[in-house]
Amino acid sequence: ALLEAKDGGLWIGTENGVSLYKDGKFTNFSQKNGLGDNSVRALCQDHRGAIRVATRRGLSSISPELKISTMNFGLGLPGNAIRSVCEDRRGNIWVSSNEGVTCGNEFYTKTNGLPDRIATALIEDTEGRVWAGTYSGVACIVDGKIVCKPMNESGFGDLVNTLFEDSEGTLWAGARDGLYCIKPARFSAYTTLEGLTYNNVMCVREDREGAIWISTWGGGVNQLKDGQISTFGTTNGLTHDSALALEETKDGSTWIGM
Repeated sequence: ALLEAKDGGLWIGTENGVSLYKDGKFTNFSQKNGLGDNSVRALCQDHRGAIRVATRRGLSSISPELKISTMNFGLGLPGNAIRSVCEDRRGNIWVSSNEGVTCGNEFYTKTNGLPDRIATALIEDTEGRVWAGTYSGVACIVDGKIVCKPMNESGFGDLVNTLFEDSEGTLWAGARDGLYCIKPARFSAYTTLEGLTYNNVMCVREDREGAIWISTWGGGVNQLKDGQISTFGTTNGLTHDSALALEETKDGSTWIGM
């Protein structure tokens, strides 16, 4: 996971904890410092400036003063294996896990409309709707209700790894079997048939010029611009063809997590 904070610091989530890269120096955090677990799945910054860290054993929070606290959910929903976290426009924290999605005292599971029990990704769009990616497609949550069909019921879609909304309001879902445009109402797909180097899409981001960057598990990084796909892999200097995360920073640099 990669996240540029409002102060320009770059947060890097790994299997060995989370690191802050700022002013040319690294500051590292792990279970020894109070992190829920060293395996970090996702990062977000809340309106107070705290970095929320989704770990395999709870949701950790790192304050602007770099103090760590961790919330463990015990035996109830949503479970401790946190996969994604986001903050909505009201300041509510949403969490997805192996047991569903939660926001405050509200829980969303397969029994009340999620396409699958395991929820992998979360995002709030510009219209205030919360989208949840799961092992069986995507659901949309509005005013406490799940109001859209799973992506795979529309004829395609699979295990969703990531969700991203671009500057034009288009929602992208990166899944194990390709990249999908699921908003507006039309559905379209990009796979190896359309030029992707690999179908397992791990992360999607947009650069300042409007190009869509796509990291894949096994095919390096792809760039979608003006309908054309360019590829970047070990032959172009990447250290590995399995790219997990992307982030464009304020200086225009694109960071790639391998």
